Amino acid sequence: MRQRMLALALVSFGIGSTALAGAPAIETIIPAEGYPGTPVKISGTNLGLLLSRVTVKFGEAESAGVVWGKQVYTNVPHMPAGDVDLSVLVGGVASNALPFRVKDLPSPAIGEIDPASGRPGTVAYIHGENFATPALRGSFVKVYFGVGATDATRAQILYRSLDVIAVGVPNIAPGRTAITVDVDGRVAEKPDAFEVIAPPPPIVDSIAPDLGTAGTRIAIRGKNLGSVVSKIEVSFSGGEGAEPVPATASTVAFWGTVIFTTVPAGAQTGPVKVTVDGVEAAGAPIFTVVEIPAPAISEITPAEGPIGTKVLIKGENLSAGALLPQVFFGGVKAFSVYFPGWSWGPIRHEPMIAAIVPRGLAPGAVDVVVSVGGVASAPAMFNVTLSR
Repeated sequence: MRQRMLALALVSFGIGSTALAGAPAIETIIPAEGYPGTPVKISGTNLGLLLSRVTVKFGEAESAGVVWGKQVYTNVPHMPAGDVDLSVLVGGVASNALPFRVKDLPSPAIGEIDPASGRPGTVAYIHGENFATPALRGSFVKVYFGVGATDATRAQILYRSLDVIAVGVPNIAPGRTAITVDVDGRVAEKPDAFEVIAPPPPIVDSIAPDLGTAGTRIAIRGKNLGSVVSKIEVSFSGGEGAEPVPATASTVAFWGTVIFTTVPAGAQTGPVKVTVDGVEAAGAPIFTVVEIPAPAISEITPAEGPIGTKVLIKGENLSAGALLPQVFFGGVKAFSVYFPGWSWGPIRHEPMIAAIVPRGLAPGAVDVVVSVGGVASAPAMFNVTLSR
């Protein structure tokens, strides 16, 4: 009985049924024209029951519609521009047709470029119009310096509105270049729109600190050390007769006056060389590499347990600069997390390592070794027990 009453109530509110007493009829369409994706409200009579779904025909193209009150809400489907007849199909019954104009999507246009010249990394503002697709919440926009995606260099977009795009000038050869804007496949080109100016040669003045172990974080200071789009290469001496050792993840900051990098493993005492976009910097300060002090284990807590046990390892020299420790139980590498020491007034916490006893170990005593940058500690003992 309760289910039957619920069904009757749904039908009385027009939910769950599309049966109508009369043929559907359209009275107004708002708006009467629009781009693909534009929301459209269709008013009339017998257009469907509350929350039911109907089909809206834009000529031969179809779009789903939802009924709310005496209106049908839909969107213009993706279709060619032109005049079409719009009608509504309700339960297979077609309404009358009213005219609707599908507008052609506007193409982007490039106007003034501000500034019109600059080095790689310069922020350039591209002024124009139609830098977004109407009726779409998000448009896919690409900007190239040059013509064509295969012959041009894509720029990083920093800001975009309907009439302004801010981009970082990519790292390309000096000279005049075109700018291309692609908005969802609609392309605008402006030849000779921007002049890329060659940056002045880089100069290295100093490094700080100028000594440390592998893993030490250093700052290289100078002039014209590049921008966020520059290719920065830093290399350390590999020793007499050896190839230089490249540093990884070097980043430039502070308007090209500082490069941050990390001393790589294998570096030896010697000059530090910097190359910016293929140009070697003048100046190569000496960095003195000191040996990584051997880590030492003073305590393992607990000293025994089954596989999967979390242990805390305390000791000395458990890290070196940015080099973090690795822990091995019986030669098997364990998952570990390093916690640097800290102090607050009289409260002091020593550095420690949290590690998980790895799988693959037989019950019994195993050696525990901490390694930092390839330098290993003396072994300590841990007793692997059977699982409880």
